[in-house]
Amino acid sequence: MDTFEIVDGVRRAKAAQLLGLGSIWAVIADTEIEFRVVINTLRSPRSSIYAQSQTSHARWESVFSAMATEPDLLPPIVIRLGDRGVLIADVIVRL
Repeated sequence: MDTFEIVDGVRRAKAAQLLGLGSIWAVIADTEIEFRVVINTLRSPRSSIYAQSQTSHARWESVFSAMATEPDLLPPIVIRLGDRGVLIADVIVRL
């Protein structure tokens, strides 16, 4: 199975994973190719999401809430083929 590196959308992908969603809308970087990608094929360029300041916590809560209620209305994450980074399941949200 192909693996994908997240270019933009680590918060959305992590929220989807924590909510138990199996897939998320994605677009391949520098293209208009949009499709649903399986969450467990995603790799993050960073190992944690900082959500400890008031602003960063509000941003995380906003993304998590939107993913929980209307995931198909959020913009697709941006990805590219690759295996660098941390599995999205291993990304830590620092609250």
